[in-house]
Amino acid sequence: MTFEVMPNVADYRQWLAELKTRFRQVQLKAAVAVNTAMLQFYWDLGADMVVKQTQFAWGGGFIKQLSTDLRREFPDVQGFSVSNLKSIRQWHMFYAGSSPIGQQPVGQLVHQPVLPILSIPWGHNLAILTKCKQHEEALYYAQATQTYGWSRSVLVHQIETGLWQREGRAITNFEQTLPAVQSDLASQMLKDPYKFDFLSLGKEHTERELESDLIAHITQFLLELGAGFAYIGRQVQLQVGERDFFLDLLFYHTRLHCHVVVELKTVDFEPEFAGKLNFYIKAVDEQLRGEGDQPTIGLLLCKNKDRLVAEYALSDMQKPMGLATYTLSHTLPEALRDKLPSIEAIERELGLDGADADPADSTRGSVRVPTTPSPDRSIMTQLALELPESIFSALRLAPVEFVREMRVAAAVQWYAEQRVSQEKAALIAGQSRVEFIDELRRRKVAAIQLDTSELDAEHHVTRS
Repeated sequence: MTFEVMPNVADYRQWLAELKTRFRQVQLKAAVAVNTAMLQFYWDLGADMVVKQTQFAWGGGFIKQLSTDLRREFPDVQGFSVSNLKSIRQWHMFYAGSSPIGQQPVGQLVHQPVLPILSIPWGHNLAILTKCKQHEEALYYAQATQTYGWSRSVLVHQIETGLWQREGRAITNFEQTLPAVQSDLASQMLKDPYKFDFLSLGKEHTERELESDLIAHITQFLLELGAGFAYIGRQVQLQVGERDFFLDLLFYHTRLHCHVVVELKTVDFEPEFAGKLNFYIKAVDEQLRGEGDQPTIGLLLCKNKDRLVAEYALSDMQKPMGLATYTLSHTLPEALRDKLPSIEAIERELGLDGADADPADSTRGSVRVPTTPSPDRSIMTQLALELPESIFSALRLAPVEFVREMRVAAAVQWYAEQRVSQEKAALIAGQSRVEFIDELRRRKVAAIQLDTSELDAEHHVTRS
């Protein structure tokens, strides 16, 4: 067919685009329907397994036999493994328990809170099942996954950072300053504390450093802020009278339809902070708020707070605002620390065992300097292979990059704890001594017994 025989090519192309969109929507609905139907089958299967084992006292070999029989009949189906059948039974028991919900057919669960678990992928259900201990928490994450369309890695990250425990916990004055509906939505929008574990700041940092690092990691920052936040800018200039004022961070919330002013404080909360934020909110309402926009909201992020002082300070403010704290991670996560190889094991792999003399200056010729190890050495690569998928997704790193970061993090921590010398730490990190000292400075770790004249000489050699 050619366009010569068609008088209205533009109309045809528009219709074709609409047709493609409609077909994609049908494909999506079909995929969702298939997923729901499979989960309904899993729910019934889990119920059957519980009932049969109880009624007929079938032993532990029952599931293995069932797996064998089902896989023989359906060889291309992966959902009938022994481990998955056990998960199906556990999944049903977790949500059903001894409640009447477990005795209802799935078709009657439409108005029950368990429904969200039938609307998200099985992999998401497994992640929730393995990481949540309470029904309320599990259903919260199932509902949030359905609402926001989280991937499994994002879901795992939200569970591991305790979003359920933090959401809606910020101190606010929304009840006094916003209509009821807007107040409830805004309260759920904020959390306390905000976890900025993706930043590499030291314990002592400036507001500008915090702001810059947050923007440098804007994807992780937006994920931590939550659904609906759209970044507008930093140090946004507003003129009031003859003076210029600068907002730390400005966002627009697409669900609340309002601007959100974020002020950063690297110290404990002081009442005067609320007055300044109140002024900024007023300025945004006057200069940036458009037709259809809801009142601007402010969020003050501080290092710490006295709850009573904060409640007093916010209670008489005319503009809607919330107060929350933020936290940084200065140590390796427990999940990594438990799996990290010992210093001795890494030293043996890198050929450092017994080499207590200074190997940093290869020009002296007194000690053989091992070749700088590559980031895919077996012991660290094995560490990466043993870690859960969520670690990589949370850090936004590929496995090779992760191994390199792990080596540097381990070296910095061991050096800070004075468990290894500076030279050994640099070799464990896969860096020269100059690079490692720069890394210590970047992470604001004190360089123990740092000979600056020697460092300057090494810098000169490196530059040459």
